[in-house]
Amino acid sequence: MPTRRRLLASLAVLSLPALGGVPARAQASEIAFLRNKGDELLAIVNADTPEATKQDAVGRLLAEAVDLDGVARFVVGRYWRTASPEEQKEYLSLFGELTKLTIAARFGELKGLKFQVLGPTRRDEEAQGIATLIERPGQPPATVEWKVAQVGPALKVVDLVAEGTSLRLTQRSEYTSVLQRNNGQFSGLMAAMRRQVAQLRPT
Repeated sequence: MPTRRRLLASLAVLSLPALGGVPARAQASEIAFLRNKGDELLAIVNADTPEATKQDAVGRLLAEAVDLDGVARFVVGRYWRTASPEEQKEYLSLFGELTKLTIAARFGELKGLKFQVLGPTRRDEEAQGIATLIERPGQPPATVEWKVAQVGPALKVVDLVAEGTSLRLTQRSEYTSVLQRNNGQFSGLMAAMRRQVAQLRPT
């Protein structure tokens, strides 16, 4: 289940070289995408607007910028195929809602956030890595590597790496652990997710 670990522990600045053979135009489009979406997030977090308005805006941004369905399927691994179509549909909805509420719950901590794109890192078979520097008031700088890939017709964030740890691999360990404790039943996982949504949702 989601933890605070993913919200960017402090690091020294990454200085990973880009691999040769990656078209500069492709890197430029992915960097521009991440910079634009980062600027949009900063505008939402730092805006003097009601929390509900910010939450709605974050939900729209996540839908545009992140491959939520792809990540959601990845983190449950082989168990995805054991879920019924109805369970799959509800699970994807809960995953998106939980992601949005987890970010919204930290709006206060993210106030004054600064986001700087450092440049491309390694490209693997799936995605281009892009290093960023994250600064928050009163906190040491943190560097995070974002994985950006073409998903259908659009670029999407498919993973992020902080302290050398992949977010979606961490989530996969957490979600499959819940499934294993519930004998592989999606009903147990979704019950836990519903409880977290209820805890995070404003009253």
